[in-house]
Amino acid sequence: MSNPKGLGIDNGKLFLCDDGLKIYNINTPETLMSNRIVHFSGMDGYDVIPFSNTLMMIASDGLYQYDYSNVNQIKQISKIPIGK
Repeated sequence: MSNPKGLGIDNGKLFLCDDGLKIYNINTPETLMSNRIVHFSGMDGYDVIPFSNTLMMIASDGLYQYDYSNVNQIKQISKIPIGK
């Protein structure tokens, strides 16, 4: 991890703001670093709120929303830009 900030846990998944958004399977925590599911980069995330297969992430450029109902196809579903 390079600069971890906000994190959240839901249904065996760890959501971590670290050089973007990283999502890990935490069912075997002793091998966490080798259990990364996906890494979304290009944003500076600060905090996450996972709830009911939807993740909200606040970043320096906006509010992101992800659908993680299918762990093999986690996808961004929206972004509300926040800026100057």
